[in-house]
Amino acid sequence: MTLVCAFCIFKSPGFPNLYGYILLLFAVMLGLQICVMLFGPRSWSSDEALHLQVIAQKVVVYSEILVMAFLAIGAMRALERGENDMTFQILEGF
Repeated sequence: MTLVCAFCIFKSPGFPNLYGYILLLFAVMLGLQICVMLFGPRSWSSDEALHLQVIAQKVVVYSEILVMAFLAIGAMRALERGENDMTFQILEGF
């Protein structure tokens, strides 16, 4: 979903590409967390492994909150500039 949203932002003339790059950065962080969950140490094997799993999950959740807040601020600024048909511009990218 993150990659699809980033693609739509890159195709939209009313949304700056900076927001798409922020989503791509989040996608990389999410991918790293998934790798830790799948290929890292199992959480029941030791306390250190459990801490690694918990920290990876918290980093992703907190970064998701920041990314969504950043995107919401960007969308509000785009609407304030008078780009009321921004949703249709994004959908036309498909």
